[in-house]
Amino acid sequence: MTNNFYENFLNNHAEIKFEDIIPESVRLYTVTQAAGILQTSKENVYRFIKSGLLKSVKIGTTKIRHDAIAEFITNSERIDLSAIIKNNPLKTA
Repeated sequence: MTNNFYENFLNNHAEIKFEDIIPESVRLYTVTQAAGILQTSKENVYRFIKSGLLKSVKIGTTKIRHDAIAEFITNSERIDLSAIIKNNPLKTA
């Protein structure tokens, strides 16, 4: 009976995902992941960061908090972001 208990436990908890463990308030996304969430390009995500509309943190590479993405969406509801995209060309190294 003990073996069945552990076997059932492991089978029922094999689907635990990152999202189930890490609270949204501290979840970090890469620029690529944020671009997917925002349905835009990585270049545009960098433009939004450069313009100050999207907060980010540099931990090795640029990361964006889940809360920052939600705040960006809320604050951008009545803003035409195309001007930021057109007027902020990214410099390449």
